[in-house]
Order: sequence, then C-alpha cells, then structure tokens
Amino acid sequence: MVDDEVVGWIDSDPDASQLTEGETNIGYCVFAAHRRKGYAAEALLLLLEGLRSDERVRTATMEIDPLNGASLRVAEKVGFEEVARTTDSVRFRMTLR
Repeated sequence: MVDDEVVGWIDSDPDASQLTEGETNIGYCVFAAHRRKGYAAEALLLLLEGLRSDERVRTATMEIDPLNGASLRVAEKVGFEEVARTTDSVRFRMTLR
C-alpha cells in the first residue's frame, strides 16, 4: 500500500511443484498505474528480508516471462541470479542462507 492505496501484490509460495526442499517461489504484480516507481524492487527487498528470518527457507526463486523486461531488470537489481532460460521463462534464484 502507498498512501492507503493498493498498488499491487507479492507472495511467496514454498509449495510450488517445481521447487525442492528449502526453496520458495516469489511472484508479484504492480498495477499498471503504479509501475516504474520502484515499488516492485521495494516489495521484493522487504519480502526477502522476512524470508531470511525463516529457517525453513534457504533459496528464493522467480520465474519471469522473457518478454517482461521490467521484471527481468527488477530481479537483477535486487540480486537474483539468472540460472536458466527457455523461450517461455527465465528462472532466477537467490541464496538466502
């Protein structure tokens, strides 16, 4: 929320089928009217801070559409490393502990 307005959402899913034990997958969306203001990176950093305190989570992952340049840049900006790429998806990961 920014100034009492919802600008998007973010979540962490440790139960996604492609994950191994200790991993969680992060997804987010910033609503169109609020994009390009740094909210995605800020939300990711806050979520990662919380995940670092969860002893069950060692690694965060993200799956991003290769045509979504803004999200690709956000992932790199906050420190995720690209680990795989297909025509449909770019996979990022970050070791938290």
